[in-house]
Amino acid sequence: MIITFDDGYVDNYKNAFPILEKYNLRGTIFLVSDFIGTYPNYLTWAECEEMQESGLIDFESHTLSHAQLNQVSDEELHHQLTDSKLALQWNLKKNIDFIAYPCGDFSPAIEAATDEAGYRAAFTVHYGLASKNSHRYQLDRVPIFGCNDHTFQRFRWRLELAPVFGPIEQVKRNLRANGHDHLARLIPSP
Repeated sequence: MIITFDDGYVDNYKNAFPILEKYNLRGTIFLVSDFIGTYPNYLTWAECEEMQESGLIDFESHTLSHAQLNQVSDEELHHQLTDSKLALQWNLKKNIDFIAYPCGDFSPAIEAATDEAGYRAAFTVHYGLASKNSHRYQLDRVPIFGCNDHTFQRFRWRLELAPVFGPIEQVKRNLRANGHDHLARLIPSP
């Protein structure tokens, strides 16, 4: 199991990092490189360095500016993928091998550009479990998005039921992709 956080918000440092330290758990934070040290609600490079030095936190890419990759030109796609990787490698003094697609958007062209940029694998926000048989540029996760209706019990169910609901979520995605949104809404999600 891998615990991941997207975007690089400062609450990763203030809230999540102390909990991971307390329980000696490892996590990966996917950083929007242009936002680090730029906006007050995002991490600073010093905070990233402290967490990285703990050995509990790994950092990877979430692009330069959180652009929706399926809505940018080929040139901008290359820029978002490659320059984020370079900026993070320069500042963190480590290889950047993984990326989480902003908003989970990907396509065959985005996957090809991700490979060309030198990433070993990429994560979506699709609800499901990644396995060694998963496509390396389409690794699913069990997303927990911030909202008021999340309880610890719901969090637990989303994790425990992922082997069941992951494939059901794939059916929902396929229905939506084929223009059957009304049917997809009838299928429950945990």
